[in-house]
Amino acid sequence: MAMAAAVHRFLGVFPAPSTPTPPPPPPPRQLSPRPHHIPPSLVRCCSSSPVCAATVAVAQPQEFVVVTFYKFVSIDDPRAEVSRHLHFLQGRDIHGRIYMNEQGINAQYSGPHKDAVAYADWLRKDHRFRDLLVQTSPSLCGHAFPRLKLRYKPSLVQLEGGCSHLPLVDPSMRATPLTPSEWRERLEARKCLDVSSSEAAGDSSGRRLLLLDVRNGKLFPKYCQINK
Repeated sequence: MAMAAAVHRFLGVFPAPSTPTPPPPPPPRQLSPRPHHIPPSLVRCCSSSPVCAATVAVAQPQEFVVVTFYKFVSIDDPRAEVSRHLHFLQGRDIHGRIYMNEQGINAQYSGPHKDAVAYADWLRKDHRFRDLLVQTSPSLCGHAFPRLKLRYKPSLVQLEGGCSHLPLVDPSMRATPLTPSEWRERLEARKCLDVSSSEAAGDSSGRRLLLLDVRNGKLFPKYCQINK
């Protein structure tokens, strides 16, 4: 009994500890709104669900192209034409070689697709270049030329002796245009003719027809020197 009384007195003096109260949870984080300075064209949805889960700014790289064309046509004042073209290309990212003279234009240049095509389209608006054949190919490494050279040049093509004396702008002196299939038929017909002539002359070596590009005046003399 005495022990029980002592326990009661002890509990009265030292009450049992109560259960601790847990701390309140932290307030929820406030998400910052999407900045308004991102252009709408650079924002895309990163979720396939109907409700977009997030937005990401995406900068689309510029597509560069290489453009080539030429046109033999009479130009009365080519130097004034050069000035007109330079004025149009101001502010446009075009690098390359564009040469003009009294016999026409010869151009190879690179630039962003928008600027490169805009120049060719602008040139086609001139009645002298409305049938201009433009060839375009991708440029994976940006500009293919270090800078723009647009100027008057006495010779549009590298031909031994120049080409200013040639009747390049006289339609009556032009060769008949051929499609690739027509050109192949002409070569095959010539090949058969050469074989028949060789057999008639007693030559059975079976030599094949060789087509040489002699426009620049370098390949043909070199070939003749090797095969004397």
